[in-house]
Amino acid sequence: RAVANPRAYLARIAARLALNAVRSAARRREDYPGEWLPEPLPTGGEPVAGTDPEAAALTSAEVSTAMLVVLQTLSGPERAAFILHDVFGFGYPEIAGALESGQPAVRQLVHRARGRVGAGVPRSTPDPAEHRAAVERFLEATLTGRLQSLLDVLAPSVVLHSDGGGKASAAVRPVFGPEKVARLMLGLASKYAAGAVPGFVELNGLPAVAFREDGVITTVFQVS
Repeated sequence: RAVANPRAYLARIAARLALNAVRSAARRREDYPGEWLPEPLPTGGEPVAGTDPEAAALTSAEVSTAMLVVLQTLSGPERAAFILHDVFGFGYPEIAGALESGQPAVRQLVHRARGRVGAGVPRSTPDPAEHRAAVERFLEATLTGRLQSLLDVLAPSVVLHSDGGGKASAAVRPVFGPEKVARLMLGLASKYAAGAVPGFVELNGLPAVAFREDGVITTVFQVS
């Protein structure tokens, strides 16, 4: 049959595929080694690996690492309803059709999702120039092995999260505190930095440092 509303039809297909992907990812992460972090999305400058359609469709704020981490705390239907309504501007009737649910239930999904997102995502974003300068100081102190310079950059409440996906060496649990984070970073730098070439990229709307070995990106660091 002819499709009466292509936009709603595509939203329904995309929502169902996305919900299936969320369920599949949740099962895989049950046996995932260490922490799981959202996939880095190129949002400016040189892409990390090809062209990603999400980066073209969404703004930097909507794919920020903080936003993506918070979205993982939502249920699949909450996440779908929130993204369809607040990011892509779909109305409640269209979302209800996509999720095969009633409009009152969809309104509740969006309301709950907004509450969690509002509590978990910072209300202000750092000044890009200041952020870049801080990342540069962080990188210089790490690569030159200056412990005190690195401690001066790190906040007292700093937490390091790493995700190797079982393919690269990474801490299996978060590392808390400037002293532990600094010593871990300096240890990694002394072990791997000689064969890696750092370069700035923009991921999830913020500056990041990508390390290349033989022209291939092997490690990405982002300071937020």
